[in-house]
Amino acid sequence: MASSKHVLISKIHKWVGLLIVIQMLFWTVGGVVMSWIPIETVRGEHNRWSHSSQYLSTEKAVELLGRYPGLELASLRTRTVADKPVVDVKFKGKSTEVLWLNDFSPVSVDEKMAVEIAKADFTAETGDIMAALLTEEPGDYRRGLPVWQVTMDDADGTRIYVNPKSGRVMSHRNAYWRFYDFFWMLHIMDYDERDDFNNPFLMVFALTAALFSVTGLFMIYYRFHRRDFGLKRKKVN
Repeated sequence: MASSKHVLISKIHKWVGLLIVIQMLFWTVGGVVMSWIPIETVRGEHNRWSHSSQYLSTEKAVELLGRYPGLELASLRTRTVADKPVVDVKFKGKSTEVLWLNDFSPVSVDEKMAVEIAKADFTAETGDIMAALLTEEPGDYRRGLPVWQVTMDDADGTRIYVNPKSGRVMSHRNAYWRFYDFFWMLHIMDYDERDDFNNPFLMVFALTAALFSVTGLFMIYYRFHRRDFGLKRKKVN
Protein backbone atom coordinates (compact mmCIF):
# COMPACT_ATOMS: atom_id res chain seq x y z
CA MET A 1 0.00 0.00 0.00
CA ALA A 2 2.80 2.38 0.98
CA SER A 3 4.58 1.60 -2.28
CA SER A 4 1.48 2.37 -4.39
CA LYS A 5 0.97 5.67 -2.57
CA HIS A 6 4.61 6.50 -3.15
CA VAL A 7 4.28 5.83 -6.88
CA LEU A 8 1.08 7.91 -7.17
CA ILE A 9 2.55 10.86 -5.29
CA SER A 10 5.75 10.64 -7.34
CA LYS A 11 3.74 10.83 -10.57
CA ILE A 12 1.71 13.81 -9.35
CA HIS A 13 4.87 15.58 -8.21
CA LYS A 14 6.61 14.92 -11.55
CA TRP A 15 3.77 16.17 -13.77
CA VAL A 16 2.92 19.16 -11.60
CA GLY A 17 6.60 20.09 -11.60
CA LEU A 18 6.67 19.87 -15.39
CA LEU A 19 3.71 22.26 -15.61
CA ILE A 20 5.14 24.95 -13.35
CA VAL A 21 8.91 24.62 -13.71
CA ILE A 22 9.28 27.70 -15.95
CA GLN A 23 7.10 29.89 -13.73
CA MET A 24 8.94 28.63 -10.63
CA LEU A 25 12.16 29.78 -12.29
CA PHE A 26 10.60 33.21 -13.01
CA TRP A 27 9.44 33.50 -9.38
CA THR A 28 12.89 32.60 -8.08
CA VAL A 29 14.85 34.88 -10.42
CA GLY A 30 12.31 37.68 -9.84
CA GLY A 31 12.77 37.30 -6.11
CA VAL A 32 16.54 37.58 -6.53
CA VAL A 33 16.20 40.75 -8.63
CA MET A 34 13.72 42.39 -6.24
CA SER A 35 15.78 41.56 -3.16
CA TRP A 36 19.10 42.72 -4.62
CA ILE A 37 18.07 46.06 -6.13
CA PRO A 38 17.11 48.64 -3.46
CA ILE A 39 13.59 49.96 -4.05
CA GLU A 40 14.89 53.53 -3.57
CA THR A 41 17.15 53.01 -6.61
CA VAL A 42 14.27 51.58 -8.61
CA ARG A 43 12.15 54.65 -7.82
CA GLY A 44 15.03 57.00 -8.65
CA GLU A 45 15.01 58.50 -5.16
CA HIS A 46 18.80 58.75 -5.18
CA ASN A 47 18.53 61.40 -7.92
CA ARG A 48 15.62 63.43 -6.55
CA TRP A 49 15.65 66.74 -4.72
CA SER A 50 13.90 67.08 -1.40
CA HIS A 51 11.70 70.17 -1.70
CA SER A 52 10.98 72.48 1.22
CA SER A 53 7.43 73.04 2.41
CA GLN A 54 5.50 76.08 1.26
CA TYR A 55 3.19 78.12 3.46
CA LEU A 56 0.21 80.28 2.60
CA SER A 57 -0.02 83.41 4.73
CA THR A 58 -3.36 84.58 6.08
CA GLU A 59 -3.23 87.66 3.87
CA LYS A 60 -2.64 85.55 0.75
CA ALA A 61 -5.41 83.14 1.71
CA VAL A 62 -7.89 85.99 2.16
CA GLU A 63 -6.82 87.50 -1.19
CA LEU A 64 -7.22 84.16 -2.94
CA LEU A 65 -10.64 83.35 -1.51
CA GLY A 66 -11.79 86.88 -2.31
CA ARG A 67 -11.37 86.04 -6.00
CA TYR A 68 -13.99 83.29 -5.72
CA PRO A 69 -17.00 84.83 -3.97
CA GLY A 70 -19.90 82.50 -3.23
CA LEU A 71 -17.89 79.29 -3.64
CA GLU A 72 -17.35 76.82 -0.79
CA LEU A 73 -13.73 75.80 -0.27
CA ALA A 74 -13.02 72.06 -0.36
CA SER A 75 -9.22 72.00 -0.11
CA LEU A 76 -6.20 74.27 -0.25
CA ARG A 77 -2.61 73.00 -0.57
CA THR A 78 0.70 74.67 -1.33
CA ARG A 79 3.76 73.14 -2.99
CA THR A 80 6.42 73.99 -5.60
CA VAL A 81 6.53 73.72 -9.38
CA ALA A 82 10.03 74.20 -10.81
CA ASP A 83 11.06 75.53 -7.38
CA LYS A 84 8.35 78.20 -7.56
CA PRO A 85 5.48 78.21 -5.04
CA VAL A 86 2.01 77.27 -6.25
CA VAL A 87 -1.32 76.60 -4.61
CA ASP A 88 -3.80 73.83 -5.45
CA VAL A 89 -7.26 75.17 -4.71
CA LYS A 90 -10.48 73.20 -5.02
CA PHE A 91 -14.02 74.41 -4.44
CA LYS A 92 -16.94 72.06 -4.00
CA GLY A 93 -18.40 71.08 -7.36
CA LYS A 94 -15.36 72.41 -9.22
CA SER A 95 -12.15 70.86 -10.49
CA THR A 96 -8.82 71.69 -8.83
CA GLU A 97 -7.05 74.83 -10.07
CA VAL A 98 -3.27 75.21 -9.89
CA LEU A 99 -2.18 78.82 -9.40
CA TRP A 100 1.14 80.60 -8.97
CA LEU A 101 1.28 81.77 -5.38
CA ASN A 102 2.71 85.22 -6.16
CA ASP A 103 -0.13 86.48 -8.40
CA PHE A 104 -2.65 83.59 -8.52
CA SER A 105 -2.37 83.28 -12.29
CA PRO A 106 -3.01 79.75 -13.68
CA VAL A 107 -0.07 77.41 -14.08
CA SER A 108 0.38 76.35 -17.69
CA VAL A 109 2.89 73.58 -18.37
CA ASP A 110 4.37 73.83 -21.84
CA GLU A 111 7.49 72.07 -23.10
CA LYS A 112 9.86 74.62 -21.57
CA MET A 113 8.10 74.50 -18.20
CA ALA A 114 8.08 70.68 -18.24
CA VAL A 115 11.87 70.69 -18.67
CA GLU A 116 12.26 73.22 -15.84
CA ILE A 117 10.08 71.09 -13.55
CA ALA A 118 12.09 67.96 -14.35
CA LYS A 119 15.43 69.71 -13.83
CA ALA A 120 14.25 71.11 -10.49
CA ASP A 121 13.40 67.57 -9.35
CA PHE A 122 16.67 65.93 -10.50
CA THR A 123 20.15 65.97 -8.98
CA ALA A 124 22.35 63.94 -11.39
CA GLU A 125 24.41 65.22 -14.31
CA THR A 126 22.58 65.19 -17.63
CA GLY A 127 23.26 65.70 -21.30
CA ASP A 128 20.72 67.12 -23.71
CA ILE A 129 17.25 67.16 -22.14
CA MET A 130 14.28 66.46 -24.40
CA ALA A 131 10.55 66.67 -23.69
CA ALA A 132 7.57 65.22 -25.53
CA LEU A 133 3.86 65.38 -24.74
CA LEU A 134 2.57 61.81 -24.86
CA THR A 135 -1.00 60.82 -25.63
CA GLU A 136 -0.28 57.08 -25.65
CA GLU A 137 1.19 55.17 -22.74
CA PRO A 138 4.90 54.35 -23.05
CA GLY A 139 6.24 51.09 -21.69
CA ASP A 140 7.42 52.52 -18.38
CA TYR A 141 4.50 54.77 -17.40
CA ARG A 142 0.90 53.74 -16.72
CA ARG A 143 -0.60 56.55 -14.68
CA GLY A 144 -2.86 58.51 -17.00
CA LEU A 145 -2.53 60.71 -20.08
CA PRO A 146 -1.60 63.14 -21.49
CA VAL A 147 1.77 63.50 -19.78
CA TRP A 148 5.08 65.21 -20.48
CA GLN A 149 7.93 62.74 -20.86
CA VAL A 150 11.24 64.46 -20.10
CA THR A 151 14.31 62.41 -21.06
CA MET A 152 17.28 63.40 -18.89
CA ASP A 153 20.09 61.64 -20.84
CA ASP A 154 21.90 60.59 -17.66
CA ALA A 155 23.81 57.42 -16.78
CA ASP A 156 20.63 55.71 -15.49
CA GLY A 157 18.54 56.52 -18.56
CA THR A 158 16.06 58.52 -16.48
CA ARG A 159 12.71 59.71 -17.81
CA ILE A 160 10.66 62.08 -15.70
CA TYR A 161 6.91 62.26 -16.23
CA VAL A 162 5.17 65.57 -15.55
CA ASN A 163 1.43 66.19 -15.40
CA PRO A 164 0.63 68.95 -17.95
CA LYS A 165 -2.32 70.26 -15.94
CA SER A 166 -0.95 70.32 -12.39
CA GLY A 167 2.81 70.52 -12.97
CA ARG A 168 3.29 67.57 -10.62
CA VAL A 169 6.14 65.14 -11.13
CA MET A 170 4.24 61.90 -11.50
CA SER A 171 7.19 59.52 -11.53
CA HIS A 172 10.85 58.92 -12.24
CA ARG A 173 11.65 55.96 -14.48
CA ASN A 174 15.14 54.65 -15.08
CA ALA A 175 16.94 51.54 -16.36
CA TYR A 176 16.71 49.95 -12.91
CA TRP A 177 12.94 50.47 -12.86
CA ARG A 178 12.47 49.01 -16.33
CA PHE A 179 14.62 45.96 -15.46
CA TYR A 180 12.76 45.54 -12.17
CA ASP A 181 9.36 46.01 -13.84
CA PHE A 182 10.07 43.22 -16.36
CA PHE A 183 10.72 40.71 -13.62
CA TRP A 184 7.80 42.05 -11.58
CA MET A 185 5.59 41.30 -14.60
CA LEU A 186 6.89 37.72 -14.73
CA HIS A 187 6.57 37.39 -10.96
CA ILE A 188 2.89 38.35 -10.70
CA MET A 189 1.95 37.01 -14.17
CA ASP A 190 0.13 40.20 -15.21
CA TYR A 191 1.51 40.78 -18.69
CA ASP A 192 -0.63 43.82 -19.50
CA GLU A 193 -1.13 46.36 -16.70
CA ARG A 194 1.43 44.70 -14.38
CA ASP A 195 -0.42 45.69 -11.20
CA ASP A 196 -3.03 42.93 -10.70
CA PHE A 197 -1.69 40.66 -7.97
CA ASN A 198 -4.93 38.63 -7.92
CA ASN A 199 -5.17 37.68 -11.59
CA PRO A 200 -6.39 34.15 -12.48
CA PHE A 201 -3.02 33.03 -13.90
CA LEU A 202 -1.22 33.75 -10.65
CA MET A 203 -3.96 32.21 -8.50
CA VAL A 204 -3.95 28.94 -10.46
CA PHE A 205 -0.16 28.68 -10.59
CA ALA A 206 0.16 29.52 -6.89
CA LEU A 207 -2.30 26.74 -6.04
CA THR A 208 -0.41 24.36 -8.33
CA ALA A 209 2.90 25.33 -6.70
CA ALA A 210 1.36 24.59 -3.29
CA LEU A 211 0.37 21.12 -4.55
CA PHE A 212 3.92 20.64 -5.83
CA SER A 213 5.30 21.55 -2.38
CA VAL A 214 2.90 19.23 -0.55
CA THR A 215 3.69 16.27 -2.79
CA GLY A 216 7.38 17.11 -2.32
CA LEU A 217 6.97 16.80 1.44
CA PHE A 218 5.41 13.37 1.02
CA MET A 219 8.30 12.42 -1.24
CA ILE A 220 10.71 13.34 1.55
CA TYR A 221 8.75 11.13 3.95
CA TYR A 222 8.93 8.14 1.63
CA ARG A 223 12.50 8.58 0.42
CA PHE A 224 14.39 9.40 3.60
CA HIS A 225 15.14 6.80 6.22
CA ARG A 226 16.48 6.85 9.73
CA ARG A 227 19.86 5.68 8.51
CA ASP A 228 20.16 8.80 6.33
CA PHE A 229 20.41 10.83 9.53
CA GLY A 230 22.52 8.35 11.49
CA LEU A 231 19.46 7.14 13.37
CA LYS A 232 19.43 3.51 12.25
CA ARG A 233 17.38 1.45 14.70
CA LYS A 234 19.48 -0.88 16.82
CA LYS A 235 18.55 -4.58 16.93
CA VAL A 236 17.30 -5.85 20.24
CA ASN A 237 18.63 -9.27 21.25
